[in-house]
Amino acid sequence: MRKFQKEQLLDIFTSLHMLHQESKDVLERQEYATVQTALSDCQEAAIQMGEVIEQLEGEDTEVVSFLEQYCERLYQLSTQLEEITAQKFYKKLEEILIKAENAVSHIVVKKEIVFFPYKASMWDSLESVYLAAKEDDNCDVYCVPIPYYDRLADGRLGMMHYEGNEYPKNIEVVDYRNYNLEERRPDIIYIHNPYDEWNTVTCVPERYFARNLRNHTEQLVYIPYFVLGEIEPDDQKAIDTMKHFCFTPGVIYAHKVIVQSEKMRQIYINEYMKEAKNVGFPADRRALEEKILGTGSPKYDKVVNIKKQDLDIPQEWLKIIEKPDGRWKKIVFYNTSINGLLHHDEKMLEKMRDVFRIFKEEKENVALLWRPHPLIQTTIEAMRPKLWEGYCKIVEEYRNEGWGIYDDSSELDRAIVLCDAYYGDGSSVVPLCQKAGKPIMIQNAMVIDAAKIEKRLAVGAAVIDGNKLYFSIANGNGLFLYDFDSKDLQFLGEFEGEEKYASDLFQTAVKYDRYLLFAPFNAKRLAVYDLVENKFSHYDIFEKRSSKVSIVQMMFYNDDLYLFGNFTNPVIIKVNMNEKSIITLEDWYREKKDCEEKWHIQFYGMCQVGSKIYAPVCFNPSVDIVSFDMETQRFRKFCLKNFQCTAAHIHDNDMWVTDCRDKKIYRYSGDMKEIKAEYSELPEGFQYIKDLSGTFVQVVSWKQYIYFLPGVASHIIKYDSVMDKMTLLQLDGDNLDVNDDLTNKYCWTGINDHMLYAFHQKEGALHMIDLQAETLEKVVFEDRWNVGDLFRNQGIYYEDIRALNNLYNYIFNGRSRERNEN
Repeated sequence: MRKFQKEQLLDIFTSLHMLHQESKDVLERQEYATVQTALSDCQEAAIQMGEVIEQLEGEDTEVVSFLEQYCERLYQLSTQLEEITAQKFYKKLEEILIKAENAVSHIVVKKEIVFFPYKASMWDSLESVYLAAKEDDNCDVYCVPIPYYDRLADGRLGMMHYEGNEYPKNIEVVDYRNYNLEERRPDIIYIHNPYDEWNTVTCVPERYFARNLRNHTEQLVYIPYFVLGEIEPDDQKAIDTMKHFCFTPGVIYAHKVIVQSEKMRQIYINEYMKEAKNVGFPADRRALEEKILGTGSPKYDKVVNIKKQDLDIPQEWLKIIEKPDGRWKKIVFYNTSINGLLHHDEKMLEKMRDVFRIFKEEKENVALLWRPHPLIQTTIEAMRPKLWEGYCKIVEEYRNEGWGIYDDSSELDRAIVLCDAYYGDGSSVVPLCQKAGKPIMIQNAMVIDAAKIEKRLAVGAAVIDGNKLYFSIANGNGLFLYDFDSKDLQFLGEFEGEEKYASDLFQTAVKYDRYLLFAPFNAKRLAVYDLVENKFSHYDIFEKRSSKVSIVQMMFYNDDLYLFGNFTNPVIIKVNMNEKSIITLEDWYREKKDCEEKWHIQFYGMCQVGSKIYAPVCFNPSVDIVSFDMETQRFRKFCLKNFQCTAAHIHDNDMWVTDCRDKKIYRYSGDMKEIKAEYSELPEGFQYIKDLSGTFVQVVSWKQYIYFLPGVASHIIKYDSVMDKMTLLQLDGDNLDVNDDLTNKYCWTGINDHMLYAFHQKEGALHMIDLQAETLEKVVFEDRWNVGDLFRNQGIYYEDIRALNNLYNYIFNGRSRERNEN
């Protein structure tokens, strides 16, 4: 029996008690006909209750027996009205009715729980809750998949889809047409669709919108169909990429919202409150804190609990997975997303063809399991018809050739459990693969034909000391020495306490006396290398912090070393090299301690003038540059032109800044009070990517010249301050133009007299540029020490131009094809 049914029955008992009292009063006045009518009404109510209870609890229940006795008593009393006293009449009615009422009150209530999924591929977000509820004898549980429609470009509803026949065999599916929501009024409803009418791709019928469902249940529970990478509650930049999930109809109208973690719960609460305030929607933080729970996602339960041996693997898949001797190949889960296609367009199709070419060549050793996002067709076909045509050709060719697995089923968990590694776009699948302990690489659409790149060492942080270059590598744990004269490369050792296969441990380094200092980016500590004793040591600069900071820049002022955090956490850490003291400045740039404004300070593009540093600020309408005085510990802010500045440089007492939004270069007076020049017409032939920031990443000077080094652009720009003229730096030995691929150009740069050293990520080579002769020499640092093996390390890696961080080396453990064949 359901709770609402029991309450309805008890309400009827209350009405009967009142009718007994009224009949007693009428009987005292000897109005026998009225009493007869009342007794007839009582009997009708008792019969109806008995029929309902028989349907719900069975025929032999105690309460039905009492109700039968009650009906018999009603009949007997109806024949004795003129003989019996009103008091005795009332007592006889009540004694048997009370027994029936008590029996009803002791009936065990069963909850009815219904799940309304719409896409079968998203069922894993509800499944473990469903299975747990099914184990509870006090619950009646139903899985009722509902239909959904494609949303046409003009907003109208298109074709209807129903996926009720695509659920796992152990799930009892009920046809939605046979479940009357309004009549059954389930105690709890679970949904995973948060968008309702806000969805621009698909839409469920309006009767299943959250605002309507909550009217037919005591508890509407929303569990997101996705999981996200974990985000710190103060990382606003990362939060901005997902905050739209926090204020949707599913979140607004649900009685309970269950998210993947306590950190995500705090983010949902904070962002809900902000958006509610923006749109004038009432919101109570205390109520939200009770409503939103961070108890975890059922999607995690699914991938953790299933074992490979439990999977039902199609025979056609096994033909691709098994080697002739019966052993299995390494299986790679390739995931392509909607956003990847929309953002990169034809470039993503080219990337996909390249990925398939690599796996096809290596199909004897590796099995590819390609699983595209289930809504790719609905979205791309509507938004990019021409792109959809090209995509369909790729799908058709891949499926017809039959060397790889094409998985368009609803069983996402099967792909995750089956695979040995994940490769593809960033998506909600990534955290699930992490939970399952799979290594992960996020693909880069701009990295094409990675198999041609030999295995090379990529420069992370470097220091030039005379004719020597000391550098940490970006694709592993190692310190190297390169002699410019002898051209000899020497491995000095690993940084202590750091992982062997880590990436981007350090991004900046400086020399202090006889020591090289490497600031931690992904590393745990400030690393030290003694040039005299050739020994490694470290400073635990994060010892008193709850979390570490990614350091992007270091500066010395007297004997104080200042370390500057990245834009998501722009703290400053001061280390006195004599006293070994460590001071952390958290909110040094805030004028008010309670200020909620988050500044994205770009320390990697800053410059130093005496005791002051000048750092660009992005995404802030009121601040463009901040200065920090290392002597007085004070800061100033400057609002110049409200642009997106990413690099600053002082030359001839003027401040040069680059604007990556409008692709302009500005020249300001040293006091930052006036614009002296604006360079909006860059030299002919200069190419850049319109929608990406980072056009220029470094600015350096030599004599009368200023050099602007590209991050996502084609050339170095040379400015002659005497001639007041900008040109492309044309170098003997190289053009530097990269045709259509302009990404990941220069990262680390250093200058020594007339020599400019810059590591070129695209080529995996150190460019040694003679600014005087305007010539270029390239040096490739080959890895003879096997410092990297990404596939073995269970972490997340991002594919980039650096030789080790690409698909081919990821899949084949850092070994090139030639070495593999030998």
